[in-house]
This record gives sequence, C-alpha cells and structure tokens, in this order.
Amino acid sequence: MMDRQILGELIGSLFHWSNPMAVRVHFALNALTFIASYVFGFVLNNIDQFAAITAVVILDALFGFVVALTKGTFETRKALKFVWKFAGYTSLLAALLIVEAGFKGAFWLSETIIVPILVFQVVSILKNMSLTGIIPGELLKKILRKVDKYKEIDKEE
Repeated sequence: MMDRQILGELIGSLFHWSNPMAVRVHFALNALTFIASYVFGFVLNNIDQFAAITAVVILDALFGFVVALTKGTFETRKALKFVWKFAGYTSLLAALLIVEAGFKGAFWLSETIIVPILVFQVVSILKNMSLTGIIPGELLKKILRKVDKYKEIDKEE
C-alpha cells in the first residue's frame, strides 16, 4: 500500500498543486469561472432586455448631465446615481430571468416588473430632452396628454 504522503505528492504533481492553499484557490477560481460563464451565457441569451435597460439608463443619464451642466447644478454624487440605477436594474432583471428559467409558470415576471421601470425611464428621458430644448415643451405636454388620454380609455373598458 502506498504511503499517504507519496499519494498526496502524486496527486499534487498531477494537478500542479503544491500545497493545500493552492487547492483552495483553484477550487475558488473554478467555481467563479463556472458562475461567470453561466451569467455570460445567460446575458447573451437575453441580450435584448439587457440592451434596453442599458440604453434607457445611459440616455437618461446623458440628458440629465446636459440639463445639470446647462443649469450649473452638476453634482458628482447625483451624476453617479446612474451607475447604481444600471447595476440595480440589470441585477433585478437577471434575478427575474433566473426565476423565470427555474419556474416555467413565472414566464411573465420580467416583463411585468421591468416594463414599467423602462416606461418611467423613457418619460424621464423625454422630460430631460424637453429641458435641454431638444423637444419643445409643448410637444412634450402633447405627448403626455396623449398618454393620459390612452390611460383613461383603458379605465373605461
């Protein structure tokens, strides 16, 4: 029978592990690589939804920056809120999509929660565009009246 130390050295040399700490580090790196590859594949399968969130958050931030710079009220702390919005919305979307993948009956979950967030972001973009003068104020009011009129029609039905 082989001595325990010799067996350990043999296995260690096969996997290039020189000590127990190296084993732990390799295990942790393999686990992180597995998780990262799962998330990467998951994002690629749902790229359109992640792209929509990215587009509205960046556009809202961009026009918000322009408004703040033209008014002279730019604050770095407020400007960095878009990073937290982006991280929060994409994390929320990822969690919802994972739940949908795990439970087929929850196929409606991401659309029900993310679409209203996107709508509010688009309204914020329109407001910021109006404040910068890209969209005339009257046009924005007309758009918002039509949205309100559409909502009233839905209530009557």
